[in-house]
Amino acid sequence: MSLAEPLADGPKGKAIMLQANNFKSLSYLLSIFTPQLNFSSNTILTELMTGFGNVLDGQLMSLPLPPDAPPEIPRLTLPSADQRLKLEISPLRTNLFRSRTKSDANVNAAEFLALAGRIFERYMQVTNAVVGRLSSVVVKYEAIQRPGIEIATHFCKEERLTTVLNRPENFEIHAHKVYEPHGFKVNSWVRTKTGFLRPENEPIVVIEHDLNTLHEELAQRRFDTQDIKRFHQVADDQHESVLVKYFPSNA
Repeated sequence: MSLAEPLADGPKGKAIMLQANNFKSLSYLLSIFTPQLNFSSNTILTELMTGFGNVLDGQLMSLPLPPDAPPEIPRLTLPSADQRLKLEISPLRTNLFRSRTKSDANVNAAEFLALAGRIFERYMQVTNAVVGRLSSVVVKYEAIQRPGIEIATHFCKEERLTTVLNRPENFEIHAHKVYEPHGFKVNSWVRTKTGFLRPENEPIVVIEHDLNTLHEELAQRRFDTQDIKRFHQVADDQHESVLVKYFPSNA
């Protein structure tokens, strides 16, 4: 095939269309940023294991770091035995992950957000943490045989698809903007790219939406537990609406 020859399943006769309702959840990451935290590993571990040892029941990792180690490096990592959950705790940032496993058809967002709200609330009570920044990252995927071509066909002009973009093995497109959904001023990063579903090794289209409050406001903002729960819900609504805007069913 020459570069000038159109693809058999090219833009005039697409066999597959990327649509929001075909995407499934691959992972969630919720983070709180705590710039003034008085950190105590033993106290945090005791309290969290008392409250959440039934779900964070995997092998604890605790790093013996020197006092001058960068504050963003996790001191404690508490996973679940089934590898679906992982809590990473550092003096500057605490991350809660929910990952798809082979036995998961999808990730239940409502269950995860409810659990996250309880974990972060308890963590803030134990540490008296001041939370100055919030983040929510969702990764979704659709299994497709030729993801590079599908992304290019979805986003690019037809004349490019029969020349320089007629058979991309991989493809990525990034978009960033700042806006204010329901009182939260946020950065919104949307990344659409090719990838592989593990451990099945299936080719997939991946869309990652990273929604985070501004780093410039870290020292001034004070988010309480209700703010955090509301942000999680607002972010989840935005993740869904962004997916529909990028991949509408009538595209």
